[in-house]
Amino acid sequence: MEMLVKAILLFVSAFFGYLVREYQNRVSPFAKILGITGNVSNQKREIEFDENLISDFNNRVFFTKIEGDVLLSDLSRGKKDILYFQNYYPEFIELSDSIIKGIDSDSDYNDSLIKLLNINYFYKVLRKLLYNNMIMCKKIVCDQSKIIVPFVRNKDDGGEVIFEFPNRRIRFGGDFDEYDYIYHLIEPLIIAISQDDRAFIKDLLTKFKQLLESTNNNLSYFYDQFDKTLDKHSQWFFLIYIANTSAKPFVLSNVGKLLVKNDKTKAKFNEECYLVNFGYNNKGNKVIKDCENDVVIKSGESNTFYIATKNTQNEMDSGLSLRDTFNKKTGKAQITFPIYKIGFFKKMNFKIKNIAFTSTGLDI
Repeated sequence: MEMLVKAILLFVSAFFGYLVREYQNRVSPFAKILGITGNVSNQKREIEFDENLISDFNNRVFFTKIEGDVLLSDLSRGKKDILYFQNYYPEFIELSDSIIKGIDSDSDYNDSLIKLLNINYFYKVLRKLLYNNMIMCKKIVCDQSKIIVPFVRNKDDGGEVIFEFPNRRIRFGGDFDEYDYIYHLIEPLIIAISQDDRAFIKDLLTKFKQLLESTNNNLSYFYDQFDKTLDKHSQWFFLIYIANTSAKPFVLSNVGKLLVKNDKTKAKFNEECYLVNFGYNNKGNKVIKDCENDVVIKSGESNTFYIATKNTQNEMDSGLSLRDTFNKKTGKAQITFPIYKIGFFKKMNFKIKNIAFTSTGLDI
């Protein structure tokens, strides 16, 4: 009996010793999601796209043309061009109307003209319109006796034109020294402003406004089509901070799982994900680099990783529904990664729960 008691005590002592050792070897990672985006794609990827839509887009001279094989980068640039145009469109229309209406009454004429000349995008757009013969300017001879608004070309800053309005100095242009032919295209407008040739300015801005309005027509459709196509070829990325607050190191697997639950429809989406880092190629451009191996995080150390879905939206079984959940902000995400540690239970699943599955504006 005494031997049995000793055996039991020995077993209990060993068992508690094991538990103490396991407790000492436990890992307690701290993790925080720093950002989420659903718009990361291989911009060099060649895609098939509606040729008629591309042709219609290219006819809108305000934008950079999409020529040859269509790449995702072309659509990204097209979206940016559209947003930039739409940002200035209301102001361009308002100022053009104000200048045209003020030509006879003189009310707000100079103020509106100065505001328009101060917008650098106006110069860039006008330069493109003149170069592509979308607006034709008649030649004007500079007559010193007719000058009302003096101007000079600033040789110290790319040959920009400086207008001396009453109580205001306005800089216009900026690369005339490098592209002398551009100056000759815009010179009639410069002389017209200097000589207060309001008939010339009215004619130019009337044509400018017409082109603005025709370009803006149905522009949202282009944006939506570009956006949907980019979404189809995009992955979701999570920026995550992980710290090892335990006394022992652990190994973080480079492959994990993403689970998204739609709060309204109760639909579930399971997608494989993996760790990625960013590096730089020979040209100094930022590139995505997969973590080919598991990652060791030592005691007291921390690291920041990107977690990416393995598949793009188009490659997923329910990619469109997942996108809808993401855009409508109706889902919660859970990320699970295996962790390997010292001890009998060498593997554990590390989970980050209740992540709001929506864009945080993460820029990659």
